[in-house]
Amino acid sequence: MQISPQQMSAFEQSRRARFLARVRSFLGERAQRPVVDAELADLCVRGERYGLVSEQELAGYLVIAWAVEAWRAPRDPAWIARIMDDPHRVASDRVAALYLAADSGAARA
Repeated sequence: MQISPQQMSAFEQSRRARFLARVRSFLGERAQRPVVDAELADLCVRGERYGLVSEQELAGYLVIAWAVEAWRAPRDPAWIARIMDDPHRVASDRVAALYLAADSGAARA
């Protein structure tokens, strides 16, 4: 069996759409407000630029970025960028550090 590049692309697009739908549903329930697809997709692209590749890593980043309304600006808040740009941490550790910073109040500094 061979899978054509077009089939693979369609599969990847379908998988991404399902992932974004799950995240959109989760965020919409928590925020009690509609989640705009384009805003969520833009944040997802930002997360990928940080080197996040797994759905778990992206979802973790998206939850924090959404909570601080990062979609409103062309770049993430400085504290997120500082953590996510740290070359000494792997992606999953950077996402964990986002949660620690948010929980500790460092995000407000």
